[in-house]
Amino acid sequence: MNEIFFEELRYFIKKNEGRFLLLSAVLPNAEDLAHWLTGNQNALYKDSWRSADERLGILEWTGNQVNLHWLGSSHEHSSFNNRFIVQEELPLKPRQRSVHYFPDNKNDAIAATAYRLRVFGTVLLFVGQKRSVFTMAKAYLKCLEVNSDTDNYMDSNSLDWKTFELACIETYGENNPWLEYAKKGILCHHGSLHSDVRLPIERLMRNGKPRVIIATSTLGQGVNLGVSTVIFTTLYQAGTLISKRDFWNIAGRAGRAFIDHEAKILVAHDKSDISTRKARWKNEKAQEEIMNFFNKDHIDIAASGILALVKLLKEVAEKNNINFELLLELISENQLEDLNEKENGIDETLDWIDDTLLALHSLHNYEIDENNPDYQWIESFFRDSLACIQLKNNNVLSEDEFIFFVKARVKGIVNRIGADHNKWNSIINSGIPLNSDLFLEDKLSEIIDILEEYREDEKSTDIKIAIVQKIVKAIYDVPVLEENKNEITHENFDNVTSLWVNAEPMSSLMEFEQSEKIISDVFSYKLPWLLNGIAKKIRNLDLEDEAELIEETALLIETGLPNLKAIKIYQAGIRSRIYANEISDLFEDMGWKKSIREYRAEILSDKEFIKENVSEKCKKWIDLLSNISNVKSIQVPKISDFTLDNAHNSTSILIAKEIDGKQYLRSPDLSFIHDDSEGEIDFAGINNIPGIIFIYDDNEGVWKIKIENPYIIINDN
Repeated sequence: MNEIFFEELRYFIKKNEGRFLLLSAVLPNAEDLAHWLTGNQNALYKDSWRSADERLGILEWTGNQVNLHWLGSSHEHSSFNNRFIVQEELPLKPRQRSVHYFPDNKNDAIAATAYRLRVFGTVLLFVGQKRSVFTMAKAYLKCLEVNSDTDNYMDSNSLDWKTFELACIETYGENNPWLEYAKKGILCHHGSLHSDVRLPIERLMRNGKPRVIIATSTLGQGVNLGVSTVIFTTLYQAGTLISKRDFWNIAGRAGRAFIDHEAKILVAHDKSDISTRKARWKNEKAQEEIMNFFNKDHIDIAASGILALVKLLKEVAEKNNINFELLLELISENQLEDLNEKENGIDETLDWIDDTLLALHSLHNYEIDENNPDYQWIESFFRDSLACIQLKNNNVLSEDEFIFFVKARVKGIVNRIGADHNKWNSIINSGIPLNSDLFLEDKLSEIIDILEEYREDEKSTDIKIAIVQKIVKAIYDVPVLEENKNEITHENFDNVTSLWVNAEPMSSLMEFEQSEKIISDVFSYKLPWLLNGIAKKIRNLDLEDEAELIEETALLIETGLPNLKAIKIYQAGIRSRIYANEISDLFEDMGWKKSIREYRAEILSDKEFIKENVSEKCKKWIDLLSNISNVKSIQVPKISDFTLDNAHNSTSILIAKEIDGKQYLRSPDLSFIHDDSEGEIDFAGINNIPGIIFIYDDNEGVWKIKIENPYIIINDN
């Protein structure tokens, strides 16, 4: 839970006199969060300014035409574009007898509207499920055919396109819908899109000026898009209404800053059936629903998840006819299994907050006798929590009941794991939820036996694969993998593991049933997460070599590459698993010693030699890296070593900044700021460039420049 993580962060921020900076475009109760994180509900800044005015409307499909109903604003009346799209009879094709029309259904109508609105800029179509992405893309392609607009649209010479094309073919094969739609200016996106393709397609969305982007809510946050119009094809996701906050997150993508006068936001409404009273009633309800989403006063507040959990516990107590305090005693004694089976999900939910509660308890009991733990900190600390702040506005629960719950849960954790601080630290440092962590603790000797079995063997890729396969079989019952059991126990799991780590292309792996889910749901995050947690536990036992082996194996599983050389070459810019692996054969294995930047520099400097020794397709990736590097490279002047009074007593890092015509040297956290406008060294050539810092050298007593951005080159001339 993010909330309980922020509780831990709040402790450290306060202790170190730090500050929070939170940004949000869709947060209606910012005062609550300001009060929670800073202690002052007025510590916030609000502004309703937008670079483009919002224009909200309903895209109404009547069965034979599209009408656009635009809502009025404070300075404009409502307006209508009736008959914006009108159904037309399509010419008969050879051997076709029945007459076809376009648009013929809601999807056609949305596609036709998006096509016409493209003249204002790229249109984003939100769909509710990933299977709907290609359905909508097919409708848009049909619209292109109806309008005889079938030429390839994207700039095939751009570096972004070439990167996407190479990655897309490697991942999904030569003839795949992602690529075919993209050629026509239709860019598709959903949560299962492989990362090798996702990153370049997101760059295309920003830089490539596509006609239309069709995506699920996975594109709603974290990706900057240059779109003029957003059309919601539905307000539902997998049969459930999306939240108002998600709606406005997605809607907020409309309107290019300082380009569009207005950001157009449309919600599709199928009004093709009004033949019965029931149908007319459903249409009225759907329209009311849309208007409800348009009202920003209805955006979901940021509510305390822990408070919701405690309210649920109180409901459980009432349903089971037991006293709430008695239920909390069951929690403190870890006896939730005494409740009805339908309530057993509560312990799973509590599991996600337990390790952070333990971390906070450990911080407040650092110098206290293990046998006499202090629980009084809970009273003072959680009185300032988001849950307690929001309790003031409800009559379901009292502050005392909430504090009683937290104490009960912390006592339950300590009763369960004991008072040994070393064990506490092992659990906290693993980063794994408590139940799963304790499961791994019980399996640790078995895991060490597996590692011991291969102690004398050369640690080849095949040996590492064998180790991870045996570890997975030992821990497949761990709670955090519960929802992935079908993938882990599938007959193809071992084959997919071996092929994946040996850098076989995704297009080949997809021939195996469940391979995509094994890779996306198990390899991309959960299994590496568990392996790294195991490595930390093994390191606590002074088994450094074994811990390093597990950490390296976790990297191989996560990236789908057979060795550290290939991983670093991939991270250096050869964004192809196949060809990063091919290039790695030309390099000596230096393990962790050689940096990503060094690999990158060596590939670029020895480009011609490497190209002579690799396949034709691999050459394309090398040329692409070279071209991208030439475009992105920044040359900066060399800055001589310098001294700066006693600045090193305040900070070990300095950054050069120019502000309002003055030269400053400052620390990253702004705790040290020095006006160097009268200084002898000219920092103008490096000011405000990310990735350039100065590090203090204790031995020589001087500040030295350090380049952390691989695209920055120091000009020694």
